[in-house]
Amino acid sequence: MQRAKGFDRWTIAFVLSMLVLIVVAALLGMFGYRDLRDLERPQDDAGWTIFQMGFEHQRLLLAAETGASVAELRLRGDLYLSRVFLLRDAPMLDHVREDMNEQSLVQLFESAQHTDQLISAAGTPEGRQRLLEELRKDAKPVRELMIDMSNLNRRLQTEDRTRRTQSLLFYLAALETLMLALLGLGVLVLRTTSKLKDANLAVAEQLETQEAILRSVDDVIIGLCPCGEVLYSNPRALELLGPSAKSGSVLAIAGQGATELAAEVRSFVDAAPLPDRDRSFASRKVTVAGLDGTHHYVMRKYRELSAKKRHCSDTSLIISISDVTAAEEANQRRDDYDARIGEMSRLLAYAAISGGIVHEISQPLAAIRNYVYALKVSLNLRPDTEEQRAVADHLGVEVDRAIEVVRNVRRMGPQDPQDPGICDIREAIDHSMRLVTLGRNPPPPIEIDQRQDDIWVKGSLPLIGQVIVNLLKNALSASAAADRPGARVTVTAADGFARIDVADYGSGVSDDAAKTIFTPFSKSARGGMGLGLAICQRIASTLGGSLSWKNSEAGGAVFTFTVPLEEEDKKQ
Repeated sequence: MQRAKGFDRWTIAFVLSMLVLIVVAALLGMFGYRDLRDLERPQDDAGWTIFQMGFEHQRLLLAAETGASVAELRLRGDLYLSRVFLLRDAPMLDHVREDMNEQSLVQLFESAQHTDQLISAAGTPEGRQRLLEELRKDAKPVRELMIDMSNLNRRLQTEDRTRRTQSLLFYLAALETLMLALLGLGVLVLRTTSKLKDANLAVAEQLETQEAILRSVDDVIIGLCPCGEVLYSNPRALELLGPSAKSGSVLAIAGQGATELAAEVRSFVDAAPLPDRDRSFASRKVTVAGLDGTHHYVMRKYRELSAKKRHCSDTSLIISISDVTAAEEANQRRDDYDARIGEMSRLLAYAAISGGIVHEISQPLAAIRNYVYALKVSLNLRPDTEEQRAVADHLGVEVDRAIEVVRNVRRMGPQDPQDPGICDIREAIDHSMRLVTLGRNPPPPIEIDQRQDDIWVKGSLPLIGQVIVNLLKNALSASAAADRPGARVTVTAADGFARIDVADYGSGVSDDAAKTIFTPFSKSARGGMGLGLAICQRIASTLGGSLSWKNSEAGGAVFTFTVPLEEEDKKQ
């Protein structure tokens, strides 16, 4: 600011100096013009008239001595008188009186009048003779007068030359001063133009720097005037809000996905007081629909600026919109991780409890199974014990189920993938069908579609059978719930994997159940502990395969179990 003020003072002083030079040039030119104007005398002024009068007096004297006619003498006398009258009426008479003494003027006038009288009487010889005598008598004073007038004329010519030289010098000085003033003004214009160019370059560089900074900012920045017109928007605003961030329809696009944002901006446009108007503030997160249809979580910040903005009032609004979608997703992932950690903690607690329970009840269950077997043998030896044998059979099934639960819990631990064994996939399916249909009357229909024979896979028969049995049980339960009993099994082999698809005729997997379908101990609509699918997925992963599911377009769900095919040399 100090440099700018100094530059202003220097400029003002320079301009004033140039104005003074211009005024001096004008004064010098005026003085030169005045002197030249004084030199503009007519040829018939006082000095010239007196000179001509003396010349005519000499001519009259010459004419009289040579015997000129009276008419010629009178004519010349009239000319002589006209010169005298011109002398008397000349506008420069006062100037002549200053240059001549009064005696010479009186003598001039008296001589003119006396000569006029003589010319009037020249009609007679006596008058003619008298005229000659008078002319001879006046010749000497006239000659002296002509000498005085000649000296006066030379002095006037000298003064005229001096005045002309002085006027020329005045004009030259005025011209030089004017040229100096114009040169100074030219220097001032060049200096000012150079400074303006430098200032424009500095402003352009500053604007370019600000533009680069705003382009590098990931936040949306929009400047609004109170009438709702967009004064500025950075490229990020165009990416998130589209052309509306530049054309002025921010309220419309904001209203689609963020009514709160539109309401807040509208309150500013309507000159309603915003909260915390005197300083910037942040508001809650809202969701804004982007151009690609995705929704972004944003955080808004407002700040009012007090500055003149075009035709609007002296207050404008700067809106800063931060895209916090990544942070929100990170928070969501963190919440998911926390939930999974909690679930793992719960599983660890279950594992600790179940480990002790399994260890404690394994031997009692084995003893109960032996007792049930002995009871069945004893009942078979007695007649009329059909009802007791049925009860013993049911008791044996329940004991086997309890033992299977214990085995499932044990299988939740680490598996040994070094030697999983091999099995025929069709044998595993047939064995699984016998297990799931045992005790069902009538047995549910299970459709088998295996277009390739002799498909051997990695994994022992108990492991592969455990997965297929669990999938068949779930499929039969889902179909029975929909009053469409049965299931369908499709077996294919390609790309080094055997694929077993188990489809049911139920209503499919719900959205809520899909979230925790492979989570251990997750509750299902059919009850149970929620370990079956979790164990099956663990077995498939251990064998190098996978277990997935999808809802069928025809209805029901399809679970797909893939397992690697066994090499030919190991089948022998």
